[in-house]
Amino acid sequence: FYSGVFPTVNNAEVSIKDTDSNTVYQFANVGNGDFTNELFQPEIGGNYQLTVVYNNETYTATSTLLSSPEILTVNQKDDGGFGGDSYEITFIFQDDANEENYYFLQVISPADNLLGVADDQLTNGNILNDLYIFDKEDLKPGDTLNHSITSISKQYHQYLSKLLYISENSGNPFASPMGTIKGNIVNQTNQSNFALGYFHIAKRNQYTYTVK
Repeated sequence: FYSGVFPTVNNAEVSIKDTDSNTVYQFANVGNGDFTNELFQPEIGGNYQLTVVYNNETYTATSTLLSSPEILTVNQKDDGGFGGDSYEITFIFQDDANEENYYFLQVISPADNLLGVADDQLTNGNILNDLYIFDKEDLKPGDTLNHSITSISKQYHQYLSKLLYISENSGNPFASPMGTIKGNIVNQTNQSNFALGYFHIAKRNQYTYTVK
């Protein structure tokens, strides 16, 4: 059944290891399932391992911090959409031609929280356009759009693609999928008791745009 309430874990041991320097950062629980460490400052290109000990079982996952492109400019079209009565807002960024890139994209408007993924398989090295269409009933001049772009791994892109596909086709983003989607978190103690979710360290670039 659908529920907007999710259980949190507060009695776990959480740490992240910088596997390049072998430095281990212990994270302290601050309630509501959140764990923090103000000294942890990951670096671009660094490799990190998450370890969570919970109910006498140990979970691990690894991630590499990737750099993310910055928004170069934003274009606004006031007569967009099929009927010419919608806003078209395009966030523009440069793809790096020297590597294979995958992106997690998000824009938060007063009316919605839109998520998506993209890659550069057909657009390597090009200027890329992240386009959004809004009904004028939902967006007004003076409203702000909070856009973010994050470079992600190919594996995380595949994971998010499956998750977004299921949520879009279920009519309920919290509905249980027919088949469980496994992330990169491995239970080293009991592999049959796997964890849902994905461990990914990201440098997210944000851009705030005011509708004209």
